[in-house]
Amino acid sequence: MDDFRLQLVRHCDSLLESGELTDTDAYDLADWLNKHDEACLKWPGEDLVQLLQQIWADKKVTQTELRRLAVLLRAIHKEWTKIQFDESMVRARSQVEALVARLPPPEPQLPEISITLPIKSHTQKGVVYNVNLAGLACTCADWRAYRCDLPAGHLSRCCKHVFDAFAQLIPRGTWPGWVGSFVSSGWIVSPKTEWRVIDVGSNRWLVSMPDGQKQWMNFYTQESQAYERYGYSTLERRWAYDMPPRGANKLLQVALARCS
Repeated sequence: MDDFRLQLVRHCDSLLESGELTDTDAYDLADWLNKHDEACLKWPGEDLVQLLQQIWADKKVTQTELRRLAVLLRAIHKEWTKIQFDESMVRARSQVEALVARLPPPEPQLPEISITLPIKSHTQKGVVYNVNLAGLACTCADWRAYRCDLPAGHLSRCCKHVFDAFAQLIPRGTWPGWVGSFVSSGWIVSPKTEWRVIDVGSNRWLVSMPDGQKQWMNFYTQESQAYERYGYSTLERRWAYDMPPRGANKLLQVALARCS
């Protein structure tokens, strides 16, 4: 049944490519359905059969009827796209469940998830970007100009739309360790930022390295049930908002050693 449904949807899409349906198109569609009884039993076949029977009831096809058929074909295309997206989300969530058992990873790299999500622009109404979580890719200008040449999975490939995609796919609390903290914070990072993962006591921390322009280090981890992000200024030698993490001295000592 699913094979027939896929064939039928593809056949409908091919009819829409012409821009305007003809009575020949209506006849071809009816002929296809007559030859594939199985496809007529469920959506979208049953909807098409009902309309085509109305169209052919008086033995002629009018422009109004062809327009009604075109509207139905477009509705089928939109519904099929939604069905495919929902099925992709189910598969992606299954991947997430399997990945969680192996997290947090010892390297600063986000795992691949085989799904592409549409994410709305933050600033432009009606603009939607496609975010591919398999390689951390986005169609926005920021990603294409500054992040696309970084290795797949590199954390600095994450533009704000990539963070939005993770938030849409992964409910808060699903990812353990530094991955959950990094993703849930949504803190936009410079494409020049490099990363380290360090173990201090029972915690595994993700640390952003300071570069020549930004003398701030960011520390991500999971403490108890909460995700935390701490900032440290290497220039002023202080923690942001005077809020150091537990074991700050040891953490800073290990992190600065990894920087050198």
